[in-house]
Amino acid sequence: MPNRLIDEASPYLQQHAENPVDWYPWGPQAFAEARESDKPLFVSIGYATCHWCHVMERESFESPEIAALMNEAFVNVKVDREERPDIDGIYMAVCQMLTGHGGWPLNVILTPDQEPIFAGTYIPPSSVHGRIGMRELVPRIQNIWRTQRGRMETSAQEITAVLQKDAANDLRSDPPGASVLNETALLLERQYDPVHHGFGDAPKFPMPHYVGLLLRHWRATGSKKSLDMATSTLGSMARGGIFDHLGFGFHRYSTDREWLVPHFEKMLYDQALLMSAYVDGYQATGSSEHAAVIQMIAEYVGRHLTSPEGGFYSAEDADSEGVEGKFYVWTTDELTQVLGEGDAGYAAAFYNVTEAGNYLDETTRASTGSNILHRLRSDDLEPGGPLNSIRERLLAVRNRRVRPILDDKILTDWNGLMIGALARAGVALHDTAMIETAEKAAGFIKLRLWAAGPGLLHRYRIGAVGIDGNIDDYAFFALGCFELFQATHDAAWLRTCLDLTERTIQDFWDEENDGFFFSPSKAEKLIVRRKELQDGAVPSGLSAAVLNMARLGRLLRRPDLTARAEAAARSVGRSLSRYPTAHTALTAVLGHFEANAGEIVIFGSGSDPLSCEMLNAARSGFNPHRLIVLVDTDKADDPLSELAPHFKDYKSIDGTPTAYVCRDFVCEAPTTVVEDLLNLR
Repeated sequence: MPNRLIDEASPYLQQHAENPVDWYPWGPQAFAEARESDKPLFVSIGYATCHWCHVMERESFESPEIAALMNEAFVNVKVDREERPDIDGIYMAVCQMLTGHGGWPLNVILTPDQEPIFAGTYIPPSSVHGRIGMRELVPRIQNIWRTQRGRMETSAQEITAVLQKDAANDLRSDPPGASVLNETALLLERQYDPVHHGFGDAPKFPMPHYVGLLLRHWRATGSKKSLDMATSTLGSMARGGIFDHLGFGFHRYSTDREWLVPHFEKMLYDQALLMSAYVDGYQATGSSEHAAVIQMIAEYVGRHLTSPEGGFYSAEDADSEGVEGKFYVWTTDELTQVLGEGDAGYAAAFYNVTEAGNYLDETTRASTGSNILHRLRSDDLEPGGPLNSIRERLLAVRNRRVRPILDDKILTDWNGLMIGALARAGVALHDTAMIETAEKAAGFIKLRLWAAGPGLLHRYRIGAVGIDGNIDDYAFFALGCFELFQATHDAAWLRTCLDLTERTIQDFWDEENDGFFFSPSKAEKLIVRRKELQDGAVPSGLSAAVLNMARLGRLLRRPDLTARAEAAARSVGRSLSRYPTAHTALTAVLGHFEANAGEIVIFGSGSDPLSCEMLNAARSGFNPHRLIVLVDTDKADDPLSELAPHFKDYKSIDGTPTAYVCRDFVCEAPTTVVEDLLNLR
C-alpha cells in the first residue's frame, strides 16, 4: 500500500510513496503524531534527481527490515529540498555544524518540536569503514531517547540556540570599498587551476559567479589575468565531459580536476547561470565558441526542460536504469555500429573515445570500456560541418535509450534565472526567439504563480500551485523581468520588476539588522528564521535583491531604493570582508553604485532602423553596469512615462532618433550618430 506521500505534488516525494517506510510529508500531522506517540522525527531531505538519494532509498528505505526499525522508532518525514529550501537550509547548517560537511540526502533526527538531535548525509544500511549504518543508528537513537531523554533534549536546545544566535548576528559594516573587487579577484587567482582551469581541486564545480566577477574585474581594471582565467575556464568546461556534446546542456559538476567525469544530473539553474557566464564571455571577447555554447544550452532547455505552457522544468536525473551516466557513455564498438568504421574513427578522434574507456566503475574504479565524450579543440562547431552529421546520428541512437527521469516541477526562482539568461543571450546574439521564449516563461510565472495568490508562490506542477515564495523567488524573478525590459523595452516588465521588489522589501526586510530574511514574515514558523547570506550553487538572493534595487533606483530616480540597496549590501559587510569568495555575486553588483555606471537613453521610434542601430551599438561590448532605455515615440501610452516621468524630458534632434549618454544623473550632449555610441565600448 502506498504511504502518505502518494498525494503530494513533489516528484521526489512520490518516488518514495511505495516505500515500506511510513513516510509523512512535513507538516502538522507529522508533528502531532510525534508528540502523541512520544517519538523523535526522522527527517530525510533530498530531491528527485539526487543520485545518492536513490542509493539510500534502494539500500534502506525499500528494505522491509530497516523500514520496520524506522517505523517503530520514529515518525518518518520526507522533504523535497527544492520545494522547501527553508527547511533544508536550517538543517543543512546543523549538519555542517556537527559534521563539518553537508550534502544530500540530508538525514536529521529531531525532537517533536523540530529541534535537532542528529544530522548526517548518506547513511549505509550497515556500518562500514567507520560510518554508522541504519541498522545500528536507529536502535541506538531509540535507546538513548528512552533512557537519556533529558540529555538529548538539552543538546537539541543548545544546538537550536546556536542557530538562533547566528541568525540574529548583526553583520553590518561600512560599505565595501572598491578594493573588495581586487581582493576577491586575487583570492580567486590563488584558487585557480592553471592546468585544467576552473577553481579548486576535485570535485570541481562550474562556479559561474566566479567567472562573472573576474570579467567585471577585467572590465574595471584591465587585468589580463582575470580575463584569461574567466575565458580559459569557459573554454575548458565547454570542451570537457561536464558538457553533453550530443544533446547539449551542462551536467552538475566534475568529479575530477580535468572536467572529464561529471556527476551526470542536469539542473535548470546550472543552464541559466552558465548561459549568463557565456554571454559575459561572448560580450567580452566575441568568441564564436562562447556563442555556440549559448545556442546549445538554449536548444537543450527548449527541447527537454520546457513545458507546453512555457515554464521551465527543474532537472534531469543522473541515473537511468539504476546506473549513473548509462544514458550518456559510449564504447568504440557502439560508435562503429552507428557510424561505420570511417566516421567512427573520426568521431573517436574528435571525442577522445578509446577501447579502454575513460569512465571508471563508481565502486571498484575499474575500467568499464565506456567513454564520456569530450573535446580537446574548439573548432568544427559550425552547423553543417562533418561533425554535425555524426552528432545527429549518434543522438538519434542515444534517444532510443532509457532516458533519465525528468523532474517536471516548475520553480519560480530557477525560472527567473533562466528568463534573465535567455533575455541577455537574445540581446547578445540578436536572437529574438530566445527573448520570446523568456517572455513566454515570464508570462507563465506571472499568470500561475504571481497572480494566483496573495503573494508570489514557489512551485507549480501539473496544475498544483503552492508554497510561499522565498527571497530567491522574488529576487530572481524580478531580475528576469528587468532583463526582459532591457531586451524588449516593454515597460510592463519594468513594472513587474518594481512590484516584486517593493513586495520583497515589505515581506522580507529585517528591520533590526537590515538585509533580507530567506522566508517571508507570514511563512510557517520554523525553529529559526534564517538569512542566506552567501552564494551557493546559485547566487545569494540578497545579491539579486541588491541588484534589482540598485538598477531600479538609478533608472526610476528612486533614492529610497538606492539607499535600501546600499543598506542591504552593508548588512553582510563583515561576512563579505571575512569570506570574499563566498560573496562574489554581491561584489559583482557593487559597480552599480559607482558614479560612472552609465545609462543610455534613446529617444525615437522603435520601428525606425536608426533607433535599432543605436540600440545595437549601445548594447555592444561588455559593460555589465550600463542601463539602456528606449523612449519609444510609437507608444502614446507607454507606461514608462508613468514609472519614470523624467524620461519625458528627452527630445529628438530634428525628428531623428537621438541618444543621450548619462553618468551620475548628468547627460552629455545628445547625438544622432551611431559611431558615437560604438566608441563607448
